Amino acid sequence: MKRERRDASKNVNRRNLKLGVRREVRVGATILLVLGLLLIGGLVIYPSLSYTPRTYQVEDGYRTIAYAQLSSQAIVYPNHIYNTTRLVSGYTANETPAFSLGLETWATLKPNLLYTSLTLYNSSLYFTKIVDLLYVSLVLGNRTVNGNYTVSLVAPGYYQKSLYTVRDSPVVVPLNLSYILNVSEKINSQLGISPPLQVRIASNVTALNYTLEPVVTVNIGDSVTTVYLANSTAFRQIKIPNYEYITSNDYNQYFEALLKVLLLNVSESLGQAKMVNYSVFIVTPQFVKLVERGENLGQWTAIPLNMTEINNFSETLNKEVGTYYFPPDLRIDVSFDGPRLDPVIYVNYTNGLVQATISNNSISEPIYITQTTPRPNPVPSIGAESALGIALGFVALGTFTKVEPLDIREVKRFSSKYRKLIVDAKSPPDVKSAVELGSPEDLAKYAMLTGRPMVMLRRNGGVELWFKDQDVAYVYKFRNGREGDGQAIPASNTS
Repeated sequence: MKRERRDASKNVNRRNLKLGVRREVRVGATILLVLGLLLIGGLVIYPSLSYTPRTYQVEDGYRTIAYAQLSSQAIVYPNHIYNTTRLVSGYTANETPAFSLGLETWATLKPNLLYTSLTLYNSSLYFTKIVDLLYVSLVLGNRTVNGNYTVSLVAPGYYQKSLYTVRDSPVVVPLNLSYILNVSEKINSQLGISPPLQVRIASNVTALNYTLEPVVTVNIGDSVTTVYLANSTAFRQIKIPNYEYITSNDYNQYFEALLKVLLLNVSESLGQAKMVNYSVFIVTPQFVKLVERGENLGQWTAIPLNMTEINNFSETLNKEVGTYYFPPDLRIDVSFDGPRLDPVIYVNYTNGLVQATISNNSISEPIYITQTTPRPNPVPSIGAESALGIALGFVALGTFTKVEPLDIREVKRFSSKYRKLIVDAKSPPDVKSAVELGSPEDLAKYAMLTGRPMVMLRRNGGVELWFKDQDVAYVYKFRNGREGDGQAIPASNTS
């Protein structure tokens, strides 16, 4: 009897379990049915809903609207170093830059993880592997110039192969890098060589009644591609007073012992801006002294610097204040009308040479494109909760995973690469003003050009990189890591 009761109890339990399972299945099926009906209804109703798109402007790169160029001539003593022109009494005609053609580049990119836009404008370099088409254009102001041009494949020191020639056309040259690399590889394989690869665009253009033969060189490397423009300046005749001998060079650099007068020509190459004012200062660590000023100047006016008079005046100043900084460094502040272009020219003495350089000589403006908001699609939101859970899981995983902060890797990489140009310091340089830059590579360029070191300073849990130029310092601040991450900031290896 007891056994029969136990068997009956087991049968009842099994029946109740089946009923519970069936009830759960019915509830789950009902929920799935409701979700399916909602999804089907959304797909049917959504296309009929009215939708008004919204347009908005987004930034898509920059373009240069004003650019000042520096060239120079020097009146020198008779010598056997320079190829000089002897001047007769009165005035003689000499060439000075009238204007220069500009170079614009842009590239259409293959889909990649680096750029959000698939078009990149006027970059200093392009990554070869993600470039689809590279465009090179010669411009004067805001318009493209017309002319003839020939595109050639060049292996410097080995061969030059003409690819094609275009006549009487705007100089806008599209370059298919994949095709060019394929042709170069076939030629090099036949010849058994592996030279650097260049594409040379030799053109003949006429602009403002001047005939120019500019040359664009495209250096195509395995990693990056760069573009350079040469022979792009038109020259005009000017009158120079009779000072015996005159010379010039592309580096604006002359021997101090032979220099009498330095003529600095500053021209704005993209528009019609004119140089209107300039001021010449003697600059030492103790004082800055205005020595000459020019106002209400005409277009393409040269700035004459009588180096003998300036040196004598500087020596007198140093004697008065009891210091000795001779010969002096010069700073020339220049102003243009039109765009607010205020370039600065520096004249420095180094190892018996006088060299003029220009900075703050360009103005850029952002390029905007119009975009339209797409019609929202509610269907993918069904999986949003799952995606959120996965994302929260990854966030939790990332919270307990030790990852070295990005800034520490950047400091280590930069310190290793430029260790011979970096010194450590406990306090920043004593300067009147500091300019913060967006890249440490810009500071490295200054250090390599001048031969002076960069100063690395550690404070407030971060790393700062300083470069002192006269009474101005250029600074780059590496980003700090997360608080409490335990990462030490490495010291630079300056050995």
